[in-house]
This record gives sequence, structure tokens and C-alpha cells, in this order.
Amino acid sequence: MPNIWVIRPGALGDTILTIPLLYTLRNANPRATITLFGSRAYKEIIPESFSFKSVDDKESLWLFQNVGIEGPELSKKPDAAYVILKNPEPVVLNLKGIGVQNILQASPSPTLDRHLVETLHLRLGLPVPDRYPILRKSQTTTTKNLLWVHPGSGGRKKIVPLNLFAEVSGMIRQRTGWELVITLGEADMDIKSHTQWNLWLEKNHPTVIENRSLKELSVMLGDSRMFVGNDSGISHLAAGLGVKSMLFFTDTDPTQWAPWVPYDQLKIIDYRSNNLPKDYCSEALRIVDSCLQSSS
Repeated sequence: MPNIWVIRPGALGDTILTIPLLYTLRNANPRATITLFGSRAYKEIIPESFSFKSVDDKESLWLFQNVGIEGPELSKKPDAAYVILKNPEPVVLNLKGIGVQNILQASPSPTLDRHLVETLHLRLGLPVPDRYPILRKSQTTTTKNLLWVHPGSGGRKKIVPLNLFAEVSGMIRQRTGWELVITLGEADMDIKSHTQWNLWLEKNHPTVIENRSLKELSVMLGDSRMFVGNDSGISHLAAGLGVKSMLFFTDTDPTQWAPWVPYDQLKIIDYRSNNLPKDYCSEALRIVDSCLQSSS
């Protein structure tokens, strides 16, 4: 039975955008054991059909240490290794040091005007997969009248003004009566110091969820009618669960970094020039109408 390693540590969005590659390798090697070496925090979202090893576990550290460090005695060495790193040389040399011969490399940065998922597959000589919500199997069978909003992103450059979220969510709630749920992560706590934050809460009385595990968020997000957010890992999580989404992009190129899902599931609002499209409100309502139609 083949043993395949995919070495790709990264943030939440990076990890979710790597999962299509795991399925591509599974399709080509149905009986293989496929192991992702990734960031410990994201183990919960990796589909159970794949193995997972944290890159900071003791038994994994040798991969990233200086060349010349003696590798461990492995019960089964990989037959192939896919190394997706900005600086792959130490890992490649350490893999060669334990006798791995089939090593393929790809930069984790997308090429111009091409999505990262496409870029990785083409660089590795693999067929580009169809767009689909890669985490949908994690979704629960029920759908609740929830509008899920994540106004953070973990980086100031990737966040639109808070009043935009208040405006869009208020408009959607007026149309639908859906309950508003706002989620914040550890990196988003400064949002609560904004004057607009208190006004938003006073007007909408949302449920605010802070610092939950990805497993908990996956269950709750999968129940939602619609998601509104910035370019963030949570946005990739929502889209990966099959939730229709409206996303603001302020810094990164959505052609390269948007969730890898069907185009009709996603509406991108390109805010990179700090100018909102005039029809962004109507676009939000189009998503709402499609959500209502699909539930009728």
C-alpha cells in the first residue's frame, strides 16, 4: 500500500485550500495512506480519510531541522512526498537523507491570474479538480435561519470598515428576520473597542461567539443560511461547508485566494481600491433570495 506525504504547514485558509490536493492524490492512489503534515490547530478539519501529523510534534521536527540531523527510524518511509514550502531545501534534503526518491516540490504562492488550487496542481503535474465545497461532509443535516458574520481576519489590511457589516447584516435581517450570529477570534478582539461595534449590537442583539474550536464552528456554520466576511480562514471554512457567502477582499487578489467553491455559491466584493461597487447591497440580496429559494 503506497505511503504519500504532503508537507504543507500554513494558516487555516492555506490548509483548506490544500485539501483538494489530498483528494486528487486519493483519486490517483485509492489504496494509499495519505498524510498531511500541517499546523496542529487545524487537525480537526482534515477529513478522516486522511492521516495527519503536526509539523511541531517531536517526531516531525527532524524534517525542518538543519541538514545533517539524523532522521528517525521510520516503520514505513513515504513512497512519494509533496513539499509545498517557500523554503523547501532543508525538508527535501532531509527526505533524501532517509532514502525518499520521489519528491515533488511546489511553491505555495499562486501565479498571476490563477487560483492557488490550480497553481499547485499544475506545478505538481496533476489534473485541476472541479470547484466544490470540500468540507460539506462535515455539515449537519439541518439548516437554521442564521446569518453568520465574521468581521475580522487576523490582519488589519484585510478588514473592511465595521459599518459595512452592520449595513449589510441589517439589510439582510430586515428582509429575512434571520438571527444574526457574529464570531470573533483571538486576533479580532480590538474590533470590540470600535464605537460602531456597540451600535451594531444594540440595534441587532446578535449572538456573539468568541474563540471557539474549529470543530464547534464547523457545526454551527454548517447550519447557517448565509455567511458574510472578509478574506479570512473562517470565510474558507464557511464556503468549504457549502454555506452561500459574500466576501470582501481588501488586500489579496480574489482570483488567487478566494475559496475554491462553485461560482454561484460565492459573491466577491472587491474593495482593494477602497471603492465599493454601487450594487453591493443588491448583490447581497441576490444571495439572500437564492438561499430562500433553495429552502422553499
